[in-house]
Amino acid sequence: MFSRSRSIRPLSHGFELSGVKKIFYLSAGLVSLGLGVLGIFLPMLPTTPFLLFAAICFGNSSSHFHGWLLGHPVLGPPIRDWRERGVIRTGPKVTATAMLGTSAAMLFLSETAPVAGQAAFGAFAAFVLLFLWTRRGSR
Repeated sequence: MFSRSRSIRPLSHGFELSGVKKIFYLSAGLVSLGLGVLGIFLPMLPTTPFLLFAAICFGNSSSHFHGWLLGHPVLGPPIRDWRERGVIRTGPKVTATAMLGTSAAMLFLSETAPVAGQAAFGAFAAFVLLFLWTRRGSR
């Protein structure tokens, strides 16, 4: 039998598990935030899903970053719209549709693009547009 004075070493080898989780969530949130910001400028990279994921990660790791993200004048409103009302604004829907259309035109008019790549992009674009336009919108 074990005596009460005997200490058992934790499996974490001295690291607090909740601290490791916080670092993981903070790192994932920062990467997701970076991808979301890149998505503002790159047509194939979605912005809002990455920002939503960043908000979730920051909510689990850093109240400072979570508050900053939700209060940001550019990045905060889409997150708040989705969290509070489940809506995606019409302007971003139109922008995403135009960018996907432009990307599709460039890809499908390219003579060097493989047919499998065109088909994969077509399926991806159709899924994204279906998701976007079946969500409620607001101004």
